[in-house]
Amino acid sequence: MTAPCLPPTALRPTRPNPKSSPTFSNYMPKRRRSTNEIYPLVFSAGIWYTNNRPPAEALPKRRKAGVKPGLSISCVMKVIVYIDGFNLFYGMLKGTPYKWLDLEKFADGMVAPGVVVVAIKYFTAPIKAYPPNPDKLLRQHFYLEALSSLSRVRIVEGFYTKHKVRMPFYKEPCLSCPSANGMASVVKLEEKRSDVNIATEMLLDATLEKDIDAFTLVSGDSDLAGPVSAIRYRLKRPVAVYNPHQGTCDELKRYASLYRNIPHDLPTRCQLPDEVPLADGRIIRRPAAWI
Repeated sequence: MTAPCLPPTALRPTRPNPKSSPTFSNYMPKRRRSTNEIYPLVFSAGIWYTNNRPPAEALPKRRKAGVKPGLSISCVMKVIVYIDGFNLFYGMLKGTPYKWLDLEKFADGMVAPGVVVVAIKYFTAPIKAYPPNPDKLLRQHFYLEALSSLSRVRIVEGFYTKHKVRMPFYKEPCLSCPSANGMASVVKLEEKRSDVNIATEMLLDATLEKDIDAFTLVSGDSDLAGPVSAIRYRLKRPVAVYNPHQGTCDELKRYASLYRNIPHDLPTRCQLPDEVPLADGRIIRRPAAWI
């Protein structure tokens, strides 16, 4: 005699064991997990995971591709990149032929997969020409004009100061140099306002741009540890730091949500074309000294 067919509710145990009772486990009510619990805002294994639930039509494709549901499903993450031009130049570009840098390619190649760079803010200062290298001013001018052709790049300028100071010799005094007590008069160039501009732009964006998921700083300057700390701990927004220098900046690493050193071969793959057309019809050519 066959057993009567009972409704599913009659077969539902109080505390089933899925291993011993696989048939009954299908009838157990499952607790609905919140979106923030399934999709936390974390950075793991080089990928940002956001608390924005992906579209339903994207889930089957991602699961078929072998992505673990609930942990590895990530949406597109939008970030703004802030580039300290002075720090980038002396950390990666000085003495190389790769100064004709495409900042859009550079930023896209720097961030993790699945991260979309929506804007790039490049902080620099027009240098002042002085006798040892008067062509340096022209080369920077051409480069900034070439960058103006990139739609996602915005240039934020500071300024340089040039003044005469007396400083000690690094080694033995030069016999042909006028000196007194081991001191010499030199021309000193100092970049001004760039650090303040970076901190201001980052804090404003972290406060006002609610649709941006994270903020990325390209610098190894420990003076920027203050705004990085404020954005992460006071404003509760994730901020990543990519250092263009080979060493480690302990201050930035301590406060950043993510800290990385930029691979030094990245600029070789991120160069502008030798001729860059501008919107007004002019063509900017790569300086011969940068080839």
